[in-house]
Amino acid sequence: TLTHVCRHWRNVALECSTLWRYISTPSAFWLDLMLERSKETPLVVTYTIPMPLDDCLEKVLLHLPRIEYLEFASWSCDVGHVMDLLSSQPAPMLKTFKFRARDGLPMGPISAPIFQGQAPLLRDVMVDYCDRSWSSCIFGGLRSLNMTGTRLQDLLPALRCMPALELLVLDSTKCNERMLFDKVPLPQLKSIHLCATSLRTAVPVFAHLALPVDVKISSPFNTRAQNLL
Repeated sequence: TLTHVCRHWRNVALECSTLWRYISTPSAFWLDLMLERSKETPLVVTYTIPMPLDDCLEKVLLHLPRIEYLEFASWSCDVGHVMDLLSSQPAPMLKTFKFRARDGLPMGPISAPIFQGQAPLLRDVMVDYCDRSWSSCIFGGLRSLNMTGTRLQDLLPALRCMPALELLVLDSTKCNERMLFDKVPLPQLKSIHLCATSLRTAVPVFAHLALPVDVKISSPFNTRAQNLL
């Protein structure tokens, strides 16, 4: 590493806070060191497998106000605690938020006060298995939304708060065909992707969305989906 080349490069590396802003280590020792040496530099946090809350995730999320990119996984049983941590501080620098349940079980609600309602730069969200209406305007600036296992009746109120959305990816969306809602306009949408979705499910999804005529549709049945618009 740079810190072992020579004394000069060691000093340069230790003083360059941007070298330490990429957080992905499971080591509590290195995590403390990187958080300290990154100083006030915006953080890029990536954990693709669940990390121990006490030794890792709690420490990282204490720095939520300076996290720019946040991607992590959690066991479903820890989601409640994780949500408390995410709701404890604002996230004024956050641009991308990706949160997965690695065991494939329903994650439960993402509450309205997440990030204390303050994430003005948030543009990209990916969440797995969230069954809760998002009524917070915190998501109003989103450009990209990727959701898995969400019920249509929860999704539509969320989309109504996202007029600037350009990319929508829905995986395994759940629909209650007996429920009717007003159409949600998405005037800026450029592309919509339906994954693991049957035609029976896609029909009510498209029936409740007012999409631009030139929107690109990707689905297991593209031709039929285009005819639904």
